[in-house]
Amino acid sequence: MTRPLVLLSMVAALVAGPVWAQESTTEAPAEEAAQAAEGAAAVPAVGDSYERTEGDWTLICEKTLSGDDPCRMAQLLRDNNDNPVIEAELSRLQGENLPSAVMVFNTPLLTVLPEGVTLSIDGGSPVKIPFLFCDRSACIARVNLRDPDVNTFKRGANATVRIVPLAAPDNSVTLTMSLTGFTAAYDSINPVNPPQ
Repeated sequence: MTRPLVLLSMVAALVAGPVWAQESTTEAPAEEAAQAAEGAAAVPAVGDSYERTEGDWTLICEKTLSGDDPCRMAQLLRDNNDNPVIEAELSRLQGENLPSAVMVFNTPLLTVLPEGVTLSIDGGSPVKIPFLFCDRSACIARVNLRDPDVNTFKRGANATVRIVPLAAPDNSVTLTMSLTGFTAAYDSINPVNPPQ
């Protein structure tokens, strides 16, 4: 809800106040005031992060003064027991000699690093994405995407993402990454200039 609509709602509530006072029930004004306050609290301040959803993708954005909020799209990949295993994130880029986008996979620690992350779209040829590094919370693999790569994601229904756990190297973990909403999410976020 935009700020002018919130103010308009508050003005309408004040004007309608005497009518509520004449009614027998007193809960309606309290409910309306709570809803108006909730709507006002939902408007992010400059610098705040906020989220919205496109299909199976979450867009994570930061509120800016210009309103040209930078966003990235993400999806948490879960195993058969609904446990979160891998987070996939995609950011669009702009600039000369840069890829169209970059996709990052945050995987658990104790993953067999030489195996990398294997990615396949709709049963196509698998691609091995190398790990860049591990920190205290995850191991990170990254792949640059050019326009033809992005178009493959846009046409797809599902991708499979595979990693190999150190504790059971003979049993790889394969997860499904839904591409439902990928096109809408991708087309709705603005490219950003990466830090130099």
